[in-house]
Amino acid sequence: MARTATLRLACALLFAPIAAAGQSPGPLVTDRPDQTESAVSVGAGLVQLEVGWTHFRDEVGGTTLSGSSLPETLVRIGLGAGLEARLGFGGWATVNASPEMGPDVDASGLGDGSVGVKWSAAETAGGLRFALLGTLSVPIGEEGFSSDHADPSLRALVSHPVGERVSFGYNLGIARVTDAAGTGTEAPYTFAVGLGLSDRVGVFVESFGAFGLGDDRPTVHSADTGLTLLLSDMLQLDVSGGVGLNEAADDWFVGSGVSLRIPR
Repeated sequence: MARTATLRLACALLFAPIAAAGQSPGPLVTDRPDQTESAVSVGAGLVQLEVGWTHFRDEVGGTTLSGSSLPETLVRIGLGAGLEARLGFGGWATVNASPEMGPDVDASGLGDGSVGVKWSAAETAGGLRFALLGTLSVPIGEEGFSSDHADPSLRALVSHPVGERVSFGYNLGIARVTDAAGTGTEAPYTFAVGLGLSDRVGVFVESFGAFGLGDDRPTVHSADTGLTLLLSDMLQLDVSGGVGLNEAADDWFVGSGVSLRIPR
């Protein structure tokens, strides 16, 4: 079963500068709801909480698979000098398998966690940003919902504006992945276009997936779109949805979430 990753950026605000200590941190720059991680780190001394829900559906042979996870959680902690620490949790997952013949099978359990570090370089005069993100999965989930392995990944993150309202974001990386098919290596990629409809509302369109490296990993391609609503410089809401572009991807998924900057 192809599983869709979910904790990602708000594209319309992709290029807000990192605030200096003692100054207003400005509006939120989040790593959800799309799959493209932003090239912006959380400012020094700030803590950002990003949580969400995802529901997916996929046809595999003669079986319909569907499931949800809640609350998918990412805690981002600003360390200064362009660094942030990251703690992730997959949340409570439920899966239903409905074969054409035979009874439905339902299962639920806690998912795995993750730890990571993002380093963001200073913004160039043209608005270009570059960052590196290293993550290690932590197998704390319940049986059937855990990979039982600590799998590392590394991504290069790039973002740049085109005019005042349009922005582009790109991710390219390498990751070790463990799932029901075994352990293998893949190269995840994303390409997102964000449009700021106003100072508070943004939309994005994105292509994302992973190239399987070796015969043991499938290549997966998907696309999604979504909307972000910035209620204040401290609080943002989002909704999103997407479809699979090849057989290995989930047929479709939808999600929603909230991001909050915790006051000092």
